[in-house]
Amino acid sequence: MRNGKSRWQAPERDGRPMALVVDDEVDLNRFFVELLQDEGYQTVSARTGEEALRLAALCSPDVVLLDMVLPGKDGLEVARSLKADPDTARIPLLAISSTPEVITPSDAPLFAATIPKPFDLGALLLVLSRALGN
Repeated sequence: MRNGKSRWQAPERDGRPMALVVDDEVDLNRFFVELLQDEGYQTVSARTGEEALRLAALCSPDVVLLDMVLPGKDGLEVARSLKADPDTARIPLLAISSTPEVITPSDAPLFAATIPKPFDLGALLLVLSRALGN
């Protein structure tokens, strides 16, 4: 607990679409968070698969940017868990990976899109917008 609040307390929704950013690379996580905030999204972030599952259940984000290589539960495990839970199954998942081949044809339907690293910024924002139905 910090300042009397649980680390897992849900942020108040403020009317903007909420994106959950999941990447264990601190600089990349921060980059995605700042980029999305600049684009008008409310954000929450996680650095492990376990954190991602807790935050998704707690915050019910509108979209999840999910790195495939994470400590603990990897991105595929997180995606499978989110899609198996009726409360989070509807959330579009965007896979982020420097090795997109880790997503097998049988796992591909879990994701609204796959974003390869390194990524094109314009393409990332377009994919994000499409995932939200804009």
